Amino acid sequence: MVGVKSGVKTRILNINPRAFFTPCGCHSWNLLLVDAANSSMAAKTFFGFIQKIYLLFSSSSKRWDLIKGKLKLTMKPLSDTRWESRVAAIKAVLLQFDEVIECIESLKNQTEQSDTLSDCDSVLN
Repeated sequence: MVGVKSGVKTRILNINPRAFFTPCGCHSWNLLLVDAANSSMAAKTFFGFIQKIYLLFSSSSKRWDLIKGKLKLTMKPLSDTRWESRVAAIKAVLLQFDEVIECIESLKNQTEQSDTLSDCDSVLN
């Protein structure tokens, strides 16, 4: 949007050099929240845990079908630029915590792959 060579701001200034640019307040607030979360070790650990659960199931369509069949809310990935993606990801785990744990235990019992077993153990611990 603000690109120096071909962003919207530059295009508008080419049409009207006296145009006034004001950054979006919501976008600035979103960036502030993401930076604040990245500055806290506890927040980094928590969001890393949420992302690890998502990646555990999204890395395979067979695993995704397992969790999709048991959960009402879909697991969501985290985004570096959208704070609301973190809210959706947390809701999917928080509101269905017992079901998520059951899915992880079920995956652990079904798999023979050492990396998947390790990921399941680390999430369960």
